[in-house]
Amino acid sequence: MEKDLFQLESLVRTFYESIGQAKIAEELVQQGMAVLQDLIDQRYSREEVEYALGWAVDNVKGVHSIRILPKVIGQALGDQESKELIEKRRELEGKEKVEERKRLEVDEKRQSALDRKFRKLPKKEREEIEEAARNNLVKQGIKREFMLDTLVRMERNKILEGKVK
Repeated sequence: MEKDLFQLESLVRTFYESIGQAKIAEELVQQGMAVLQDLIDQRYSREEVEYALGWAVDNVKGVHSIRILPKVIGQALGDQESKELIEKRRELEGKEKVEERKRLEVDEKRQSALDRKFRKLPKKEREEIEEAARNNLVKQGIKREFMLDTLVRMERNKILEGKVK
């Protein structure tokens, strides 16, 4: 209990020092401790109260009293939650980029292996596979004059993998 009071007193003093008050009246400290205890009694954690104090110092223009805390704690914690969500989103995007890069590397290796396999085939068999790939593309609605070598290569590789006949 005494430790809790000391922590509250320390938070109050730190708050007032942060806003430039060198001398803090004992009455102000007691009032501040009551405000903080009231927030804790309302089921805010000490960490949330401490965060809100720092947030008030940084974000409330002309803050001069700890009594503003009950009015801004919701906004402070909402701001904290938003920052955490943004950070989580960035982490997720970073992981997704890494996974996508890995998928692309795997696909590139697979495509290269299929290209090597294709080049090792006899010329007649290569020509038959190329024609089958072009025919498959025509069936998909692509006109022969618009077929890019890349499309033909992708379709050819599907045939080599046995995915398409």
